[in-house]
Amino acid sequence: MLTPPRTFSADPARRRGFVRSAVASAIVASLVVISAPAQTASAAPAAAASAAPANAAGYPAVTARRSESVVDAYGIGIHSSYWSSPYGDTARVIEALRDLGVEHVRDDLWNNTPESYVAINRIAREADVKFDLIMGNPSRNQAPADYVATVEKKLLGSVEAIEGPNEWDNFGPSNWVEGLRTFQSQLYKAAKANPATRHLPVLAPAMAFRENIDKLGRQTGVADIANSHLYPGGRNPSVEIGDYLAASKNQAGTALSYVTEAGYHNAVNTTGGHFPAPENVSATYLPRMLAEHVLAGTDRLYTYELIDGGSDPKSVDQEANFGMLRADYSPKPQYNAMRNMLALLDDTEEAFTPGSLSYRASGAGNELRQLLTQRSDGTFVLLLWRDVSIWAPYQRTRMSVDTENVTVSLPQARNFKINQPNSSAAPTHVGTGSEITIPMGSQLVALTLSAEEVEGTEPPTVPTVPTEPTEPTAPAEPDTTAPVTVAVEAVQAAPRRHGAKVKWKIDGKRKDVKASHTTWKVRVFRGKQRVRTLTRQEANTRSVKVKKLSPRFNYRFAVVADVETGPSSKPATSRYVKPRRGQSPSAKARSHNHTSAKARRNHKRNHL
Repeated sequence: MLTPPRTFSADPARRRGFVRSAVASAIVASLVVISAPAQTASAAPAAAASAAPANAAGYPAVTARRSESVVDAYGIGIHSSYWSSPYGDTARVIEALRDLGVEHVRDDLWNNTPESYVAINRIAREADVKFDLIMGNPSRNQAPADYVATVEKKLLGSVEAIEGPNEWDNFGPSNWVEGLRTFQSQLYKAAKANPATRHLPVLAPAMAFRENIDKLGRQTGVADIANSHLYPGGRNPSVEIGDYLAASKNQAGTALSYVTEAGYHNAVNTTGGHFPAPENVSATYLPRMLAEHVLAGTDRLYTYELIDGGSDPKSVDQEANFGMLRADYSPKPQYNAMRNMLALLDDTEEAFTPGSLSYRASGAGNELRQLLTQRSDGTFVLLLWRDVSIWAPYQRTRMSVDTENVTVSLPQARNFKINQPNSSAAPTHVGTGSEITIPMGSQLVALTLSAEEVEGTEPPTVPTVPTEPTEPTAPAEPDTTAPVTVAVEAVQAAPRRHGAKVKWKIDGKRKDVKASHTTWKVRVFRGKQRVRTLTRQEANTRSVKVKKLSPRFNYRFAVVADVETGPSSKPATSRYVKPRRGQSPSAKARSHNHTSAKARRNHKRNHL
């Protein structure tokens, strides 16, 4: 029987629970070294744009998916009840989740631990997330109905899904199959018999080893969503996704499929059989992992985990090195990359039907992957990446990757921005054109295209992220151009469900604001404490929706215009507002419908 969660070190294997015993042979078979200079994490791609005659012929129309649906497809594992681990500081956990921009978390439910109920409810409320909870296992001597009763009485508003025992093929006894089948059946019946929980989907139990999916057999009638774990073991994030999805869906007999554990550990000196990847390799792979899973049809991907399990100066303990934050809460490169990616795609909760974009992407051969999304304002965000390996996990050596030019061709010119989440939250280039060429290495690149076509071509601006140091040059001639001054005034804030809409006006000419490359910074204050700053690059922006605010507090908002060609404006401040609680009637109705993944995403925080 597992020890209670108060003692972190007594239960290390349960924290993650996946060791791929046969990974070494698969890695050896997959090693391909490409001899070329490797792309560094700090390198930003250059871009070129030129006009081409408008010609719709030869440009296939690609239907986009909602940008927000990619954000909704992502979750992360935490351990809110491991008090002696870094998770013991609930406030830091909340801050990390809120800053990351994630909306779903996965955790264990420990019965008869009131302090863990307090932590779960607080995290759900203040970080504005919903929980998928693992409902015990056959060794805890507690009936599945007891766990269901705990959800009903203590946690109902914080939970969006419940899950069968975790990797019981790895932790259970030799006759684990029989015990797991019985437990899962009882869990499903108890959840569906309780009027308060019958709307919650029940996930099938996840296996630690691929071969045991078949050994457990069909789970038809005892699960609503298929469930699997897929750790690449330091390899390319695209490996085995299709096989695992097909196997888990066949086992559960469901249309929906979650991957509730995936990711990389950074214990580069471990001697265990689960191979590592360095932090900067993980940073390159994780944004691609989310994109690969969305492209393959995974309805939700939970990476493991938010925070390292503890301090490990020698980097030998894999269980202490899965986090996107280190044990001292400092962010690893993969945390920053995922935060930038989610922020780029984050959009309105309101329902809309995405349109299509006629374009053609060429270059990089069969390695090129692409995922077209659209925001509610009509702008398209095209995610581009190459399916290439940069790390040989068995040898623990880096693999160099040649840069390849990828060209996005459009029938008519559009305004564009290029973002590289691994480098910065800000665009690396902006411009106008119908032929946009992006030199691509191993990292995911996001190309944002305006909703409307435009006439003419403007050269791209200089990069807005730091570049590699260069030799000193002679001082430039003084700029005698009069600086542009933009003043912000009349800031208004209107409360929304768990958020607010902030609008402002300016004292200045619109053409001057556009020409000055103005960046808007919206500072969020809870009382007198600044808790967040949102940045918007679009010069024409005059409003922003701020999400993930707690209805328990009053907030005010200060807007600053950061002008590239002149002084920044003085902050203009709104009055205090308190976000609203609760769900809309349509969201409540939707929360009971699990037949359509896209329908649930229209009200993502309230579904399941």
